[in-house]
Amino acid sequence: MLDAPDEQVLRAAFLVFLQFPADEPAYARVLYVDAPAAGPLAAEGLDVASRRFADLNRKWHSRARTRHPEWPSVPGKAYDALSGAVTELIRPVVRAGQTDSLPGLVEALMSLHMAVLAARSWTA
Repeated sequence: MLDAPDEQVLRAAFLVFLQFPADEPAYARVLYVDAPAAGPLAAEGLDVASRRFADLNRKWHSRARTRHPEWPSVPGKAYDALSGAVTELIRPVVRAGQTDSLPGLVEALMSLHMAVLAARSWTA
């Protein structure tokens, strides 16, 4: 997969990322609904996870920019914002008990990330 197109790598990563909570709805509910209100230790754990997600995006973007120098550099906070946006797209789906539909968010996540990290227009 190292030679795969950058967008294909990102799409595959999102699919795997979304399939796990789709397959594990109880885990998804704890992570996205219960944990944010479970106190400071849980909040710190969620912050660590969010920073790891942001770091993965940063690494993907850095690698992709070597192949796509026309893509913009972005401030570090953009990766944090993308991480938060992903959570906010997932949380209502989990709260509604519709975790099986999470993989359907792949295109929204792709459009969001490509708009920010590749300066592309949002696709319908």
